[in-house]
Amino acid sequence: MKKISIIIPCYNVEKYIDRCVRSLVNQTIGIDSLELIFVDDASLDGTVSRLRRWEKRFPNSVLLVECEKNGRQGTARNIGLTYASAEYIGYMDADDWAEEEMYQKLYECMVQNDVDVVSCLFGRDTGDGTFTEISRYGGTANKKICIRSEQDRENYLQCGLPGGVYTRLYQKKFLLDNGLVFPENLAYEDNYFGMMLSFSITSYYVMDEPLYHYFYNLESTVTSKNTSHYLDRIKIEMMILEELEKRGLLKKYREKILNRFLKMYYINTLHLIFTRLDELPLKLLEQMRQTVLEKYPEWKETKYYLSLSSMEKGFLQTLEVDMTEEKWRALKENYLFLIKNRGLVTR
Repeated sequence: MKKISIIIPCYNVEKYIDRCVRSLVNQTIGIDSLELIFVDDASLDGTVSRLRRWEKRFPNSVLLVECEKNGRQGTARNIGLTYASAEYIGYMDADDWAEEEMYQKLYECMVQNDVDVVSCLFGRDTGDGTFTEISRYGGTANKKICIRSEQDRENYLQCGLPGGVYTRLYQKKFLLDNGLVFPENLAYEDNYFGMMLSFSITSYYVMDEPLYHYFYNLESTVTSKNTSHYLDRIKIEMMILEELEKRGLLKKYREKILNRFLKMYYINTLHLIFTRLDELPLKLLEQMRQTVLEKYPEWKETKYYLSLSSMEKGFLQTLEVDMTEEKWRALKENYLFLIKNRGLVTR
């Protein structure tokens, strides 16, 4: 019986997949304890042939699932979960890699503490030996945390968990019982998963140790320009809001949920539109404005607004005036100028 099933979506990662697999087959917990499920999302390069070699080498631990149609990471992760046989689930990105002791430490922590989720920290790695720890955690680390009250839930919503879906180990039963799956055929699927996790989790443990290498790849879809996937975040944020409202949580946690919506749906999306798209989608920008005004008319009266930077408040000023094409272009030019001169990362 395998201890952990690790699900790895793969799409055109021929250059990186061997590094990822090596870090998994060399885990100190032992390859015999792991079920490595590689879901190839209709790759167009040599990814599949490389994965077939690994499957042949470790037939009892490596499973290759080949998809005929590309469904993006959310679809691939959902498919992988249906094949998982272990009690605990991990997710990994195919161009990243793990420290050799990562899954042993996560597993031992999970068994000792019996929590829904165990998470470690992570760092950005450029693949040339430069590892920069970038995860910061404002909550309580190295201690089992239980969520038993509304205040506990509020505290969790404030801090959340460090990293992304890939820095954690989940109880499979917890995922299935709470229907924690990913939106399909959309980018930013982990934003949705993370929010549903926030209102399902009842216990967790954060290990204050960076064990996961997040590969900062300038060629990836995360950093490429003029691709439509940036606008998927708008659909994802609306899906989140609609689902939380359906579950009766919007009224109960209105301020926290709508504060996040304002940042993720509006502020962060404007950042991406300005830095990643050459042409401004004017109709979409107006639609975004009207949606915020409809969902969150009290946005300027909140403590959250007062905590924002002057740059973020500048974005929100667009909610108060009629925005013409000239005004949007001027705002974009000013923002790009500020980014260039302040050395900000455009992600």
